Amino acid sequence: MENDAFEAAVRAQCVLFADCFARGDLAALVAHYYTDDAGMLAPGAPVLRGREAIRGGLASLRELGFETASLEPLHLGVEQSLGYEVGRVRLTSSAAGAPAVQTARYLVVWCKRNDTWRVQWDMFAMDEI
Repeated sequence: MENDAFEAAVRAQCVLFADCFARGDLAALVAHYYTDDAGMLAPGAPVLRGREAIRGGLASLRELGFETASLEPLHLGVEQSLGYEVGRVRLTSSAAGAPAVQTARYLVVWCKRNDTWRVQWDMFAMDEI
């Protein structure tokens, strides 16, 4: 039962992420997806700590021309108030000279606080899983 509730929460958060990213509403994305003290590990970048730093990192992806980010959870696990998700993200772009779709792999650590699942750590690499 715990796994089912966790999976449903993660899938709902993935939809929220994709919607906010596509609309360019990065403030709402980080407010609803990440914990206050979350961290992000992105390729070739320093560790980003906190929602504002993560918002800046996501803004950089938008500035590179990525317009959508579709998350696809592939493996999920949960134990009490911590969970993990391994998946793939498809980033689309219409910027000149950029591939139309790029696929990346990701690993996120979820933390349940006040009955809400949010991402504590987010790590991705720009290659296929």
